[in-house]
Amino acid sequence: MFFKFNSLAGRLAQSSQFAAYSPQGLMPFSGSSPVPVFDSKTTKPALVHDVPEKPKTAQVRGAATANAQPHDLSRGIHPTNRGYLKHMEWQQVLCKQDGKLVWQKRSVDRVLFYLTVGLVIFGTAFVGYRTFMMTFPQKKKD
Repeated sequence: MFFKFNSLAGRLAQSSQFAAYSPQGLMPFSGSSPVPVFDSKTTKPALVHDVPEKPKTAQVRGAATANAQPHDLSRGIHPTNRGYLKHMEWQQVLCKQDGKLVWQKRSVDRVLFYLTVGLVIFGTAFVGYRTFMMTFPQKKKD
């Protein structure tokens, strides 16, 4: 005979062997994947097609994409304006594996990092000082 704790009544109650050994209702993995639940009946999952073996190139034309260049269709359309190119350049600089952390790569970031560390140390010391002063107040002389 097997027992488990009944949290509603606060007592031991009879149970099956499986329920006694897994009281929280934990069960072994069933092996089936869960069915996705969408927010409405009109929402459908995206279809994934096979990538073509040899990607095609395309020349993008039009007023909205005037600054786009011929590209590989499998990579998508990307702009060639100066702001985007500067952003991509910085991304390559910061993601380069040269053994440095991100805040060590530029001098401006280094200054801000050390300023933040200094303020944290000062704040911690100030809080410790104020806590000490509140714990052991000065006696007033009358």
